[in-house]
Amino acid sequence: MQYLSNHPYLSDIVQIDRGFIIRQSVPPGADNRIDLKLLAESEHAARSTQTTGQPAYADPFVGLQGQQVFAVYVPIVRNGTYLGTFSGIYSID
Repeated sequence: MQYLSNHPYLSDIVQIDRGFIIRQSVPPGADNRIDLKLLAESEHAARSTQTTGQPAYADPFVGLQGQQVFAVYVPIVRNGTYLGTFSGIYSID
């Protein structure tokens, strides 16, 4: 939570599993998106982290709070196995 406080444009940090389902979200109270599948545009960016092993950006979209945001996805890999991705959601309003 301290990290989000120190970075006001970072609105959420999300953990997504290898099936591109949201499993955890910070800040607390953002639980309304747990177990949701990513939007098609976001899934495309998240899926590219699996194939390239590199971070990827999604095109801007309207977030759940109604503001314009973009997301960066970073792959989670352990012992060569893709486990999913972390995403930082940034406000652009």
